[in-house]
Amino acid sequence: MDREQAKQIERKIERLAQKKKFQDKDVYVFSASDGSRRIIRALRGRGLEPANVIDNDPAKRHSFWARIRVIALDEI
Repeated sequence: MDREQAKQIERKIERLAQKKKFQDKDVYVFSASDGSRRIIRALRGRGLEPANVIDNDPAKRHSFWARIRVIALDEI
């Protein structure tokens, strides 16, 4: 994810947060990657804490990514 893509995602998160689209919902981030760290940072900057990070790599399951537990999709 390059800088411009990160800024676009941050703007989308901001718009959704302003419209209260996250209210009373669990937020999940897909993929334990550098890009997901930026997304998590943007969510936390708006007072939102992701429920989990979802990743299909068995080696990453039940570890933590940016202090958030990594799970498989079928664990939701």
